[in-house]
Amino acid sequence: MSVQPELPGWMYQVNNGATTMWENWTPNASLNHYSKGACCEWLFSDVCGINTSEQKNHFTVKPTPCGDLKYARLTYSSVYGKVTSGWEKAGQEVTYTIEIPGNCTADIFLPDGGQHRVGAGTYRYVQVSSQ
Repeated sequence: MSVQPELPGWMYQVNNGATTMWENWTPNASLNHYSKGACCEWLFSDVCGINTSEQKNHFTVKPTPCGDLKYARLTYSSVYGKVTSGWEKAGQEVTYTIEIPGNCTADIFLPDGGQHRVGAGTYRYVQVSSQ
């Protein structure tokens, strides 16, 4: 995925005030693009790593910092409450912030192999990046 700041890079949208994916690249383009939905899915399930589980009131969170992105943060409004996952690069460190809603649990998997089974609350993890 391209993070170039000019069209057709995704960062063009961000640099021009987008808080969600635009429906088209240019004013005259078709609005029927599955690729942008796939991009949103990639941001949810891979970059921020929020996934539902077959278990009731349970989530799997596996954030994955990537490429030139310096940070990512996503809030998913589930039927159980808001699940938030985000990370931010600062030098060689990556800070992960994950929030699980009340009466829920989550399995958190971090890029360094760390695994945490947690209940409701806000969790912060700091790791040294290998990038």
